Amino acid sequence: MKKNLFFALVFLSATSMFAQLTITTEVCSDATSVRITGPWWGWNVSSGPVASDNGDGSWTFSFNPAPTANMEYLLVVDGFMENLIPGNTAADNWSCTPITDQSTYANRQWIVDSGDVSNVFGTCNSCADVVVYGCTDPDGINYNENATEDDETCLFGLPFPIDFESDSYIFSDFDGGFSSVIPNPNSDDVNSSDNVVEHIRNGGQEWAGTYLTTNPIDFSASSILNIKVHSPEANIPVKMKLEALSGANYEITKYTSVANQWEELSFDFTGQESDLFVNIVIIFNQGVVGDGSANATYYFDDIAFATGPILGCTDEEANNYNASATQDDGTCTYGAVTFDITVNPCAEATSVRLTGPFWAWSDSEGPEAVKNSNGTWTFNLSFEDSQPEDMQYLFVVDSVREDLVAAGVASDDWSCTPVTDYFSYANRLWTVGSGDVTGLNFGTCGSCGNNFSTNELEEVNLIYPNPSSDFINVGAQITSLEMYSITGQKVLSIYNTINKVDISMLPMGIYTIKLINTNGNVSFNKFSKENK
Repeated sequence: MKKNLFFALVFLSATSMFAQLTITTEVCSDATSVRITGPWWGWNVSSGPVASDNGDGSWTFSFNPAPTANMEYLLVVDGFMENLIPGNTAADNWSCTPITDQSTYANRQWIVDSGDVSNVFGTCNSCADVVVYGCTDPDGINYNENATEDDETCLFGLPFPIDFESDSYIFSDFDGGFSSVIPNPNSDDVNSSDNVVEHIRNGGQEWAGTYLTTNPIDFSASSILNIKVHSPEANIPVKMKLEALSGANYEITKYTSVANQWEELSFDFTGQESDLFVNIVIIFNQGVVGDGSANATYYFDDIAFATGPILGCTDEEANNYNASATQDDGTCTYGAVTFDITVNPCAEATSVRLTGPFWAWSDSEGPEAVKNSNGTWTFNLSFEDSQPEDMQYLFVVDSVREDLVAAGVASDDWSCTPVTDYFSYANRLWTVGSGDVTGLNFGTCGSCGNNFSTNELEEVNLIYPNPSSDFINVGAQITSLEMYSITGQKVLSIYNTINKVDISMLPMGIYTIKLINTNGNVSFNKFSKENK
């Protein structure tokens, strides 16, 4: 699975002798849309520039101004990306694909100042020589009606429900996830199935997981997908992400409530389009790199649409109201909710407080903890409202707020910060019904000695002018710059000492820029892009 990221078209400033670039593409069959894709657009077939139809079988892309960096790309017709490997191999012609290993990839490239381009979709030759490779089976979910020769890429999806009671399931594991069907290790009243999926997270990335390809998901009868899960710990995040062939996706995260027992989680996809999504991605405990142990081993089973009543508390005034529940199960609770949070400041301290959205992220307005005899500090908290809310928070020790972004980057451990984008914020979370919290350490998800606070990072804003519409300057000697959109998508990476960056092609909005200087210090800077 590709990690789906939208790369905005951003180029470093340079002097070009060509004011604009025109790419004219001939399409050898009827078409309704022609696009470009490539690394600048995350290889997303629906995110790149759209060509204009000339009415004669040719289509034109116009770049004004021309890019100021070399552009690797492929063409996309009606949602299908060209595959130049089979045709180039057959014709022994790789002239239009300078970026290739002649076996697994073959990509076009426009070189700065090389002028306008004419090409033909799907070939380095002419339309007379074109063989359109693709899935020719109408039953394939990626069937290409324009394909003239099958390239063995047809995808055939699983029907619902998915019960894993056969050996015909194909798992697409990624980035350290390993899945297999095994006998149920803990049959109980919730799940008495013979077979289940064992999913082990071992190394790789903190987003390690797996996905299954299904028939296009139809939400017309039910918008709720259920899955049975078995986790070694309670309060483990379980992400279900739906993906379309076009790159569109939608994800929901739920949390386990029991340890070493089966439970059923419900994911409500109300409002999502039917027959769009074909991949179901499952990620356990995102934010933590698994070590292959029992604590990084999870099980899941029975992915199915909710057909009967969903049990839970249906009273909106109750503490534990469940918006997905369709039938009350008598578990509603009311009145004040009290709980304790205990933290080790990891050093001598005179004051320990909480901050978070409940206190407008003030370092001095949040509740203050009481010191215990063993050096830890405890907050005695209470929600007087009839319906408490989940609480994001961070610790503040002697007026210094912990920085769990720096800690997460340094340790690759995000286990205590389920509310995070991994670059600009990382917050702890208390969830309604989770009770008391203990074993926390200031400034880290791990043990004392690995903690970070905000005063260890540079706080001066090094980006100017701010806001800007065309260029920004970096007022420091840096070794790397990364720019992220407000949704957490990386739109630019620079790994050199450049101090002036062209941002004219960025859409208007707020961005976060992460800088690392020559001393290894990290700075996060907010930046506003304006239209000219």
